Amino acid sequence: MKIIIRATIIAFAAWVIDSFKTKFIIIEVRIMNDLIMKKCELLVNNKNAIHRKFLFENDLMSVVAGLIFTEADKEADIEKMRECRKILRKKTNIFSKLRATVELALLSSMALSEDPEKYINDVTEVYEKFSKLKLVDNTYMVLASMLICDTGGIDDIDDIIAKSDEIMKQMDKKHPFLTSSEDTSFSVLLALSYKDVDTIINDIEEGYSYIKKTYKSGVTSNAVQCLCEVLAVTYGDMKSKCDKVMRIYKAFDERKSPFGKEQEFAAIGTLTDINLSPDELAGEILETDEFLKNQSGFKSMDKSRRMMYATLLVADVYGKDAAIISNPLISNTLSIITAQRIAKIISIIGNIAPSIAGAIVDSLAEVENKEGIEAEEISAEAESTEGNNKD
Repeated sequence: MKIIIRATIIAFAAWVIDSFKTKFIIIEVRIMNDLIMKKCELLVNNKNAIHRKFLFENDLMSVVAGLIFTEADKEADIEKMRECRKILRKKTNIFSKLRATVELALLSSMALSEDPEKYINDVTEVYEKFSKLKLVDNTYMVLASMLICDTGGIDDIDDIIAKSDEIMKQMDKKHPFLTSSEDTSFSVLLALSYKDVDTIINDIEEGYSYIKKTYKSGVTSNAVQCLCEVLAVTYGDMKSKCDKVMRIYKAFDERKSPFGKEQEFAAIGTLTDINLSPDELAGEILETDEFLKNQSGFKSMDKSRRMMYATLLVADVYGKDAAIISNPLISNTLSIITAQRIAKIISIIGNIAPSIAGAIVDSLAEVENKEGIEAEEISAEAESTEGNNKD
């Protein structure tokens, strides 16, 4: 009889524990969903606020600029961005790449910094050092320079650039037709890691070969290499990380909402350390995409690109949660800073690499900048007049 009673008590206790676990999971999911929705709303508001005040800039880059503020949990500070633009123009000439395609991203980073003038001085210093390597003068070098400054690598510029240059050379030897200036930013992020160059290259090559041989996904070779650069930033078995990525990728196919096969594919690499099943992650991202699809500024956006942003938002929310609950000594979770830098790289490359508009903005940057100033001044004057009339 005692045995029966004891077994009944144990069974009841197990049921109570399971019930609490289930309720806890449901509550946790609701909390995470709420956080993701708040992130979405913040991104939409930031993007639209920036686009309204910088009318003549590339609309896609206003999303990137909005994302930079969103990942910092900040509302876009338009007035500070305007002040930063004045500083940027004072510090650079009309032909500078710092005033071309990535200008909005640069202004956003300046606005978030404690000292915008010092920030642009640091970025310019790093950019000039990159230029001395006789690399092609391009937008990706600006992004790479921003990454070094954002991660506090300004004191080790020469070592980081030298390591980044060696990584690029080794990658070019392995895949000369795939490696291009687009990889510059990732090479910098990899150079900031504690891995040596040989380990980095071996990891990238192992992941690339494994995916190409094991999976018939239809993803472009360039996108696979980009993904492997993302995965090589962290420690851990490359094949396991690649398997996780491909399981997530297939989960979208199973939901009849295929993920992009171009630059956006690399965004899945930010999800590998999140403790959710591939199907759950796909569900979260598609739900986020559905929300964005009905928001101003995102309705007409290409679905693959919009899903990329949804992925980066989910990775940001769940990545921060993982960073908080994980043991930092044994966790392979991407640090919040690294995840945000990866998001910046992917979002910018995903917009400027395939975009003809990006090339147009590069070549007509100064014309658009002047028009932008005039439009802003007219807008400010109209607001002032309206305010006076009300008075």
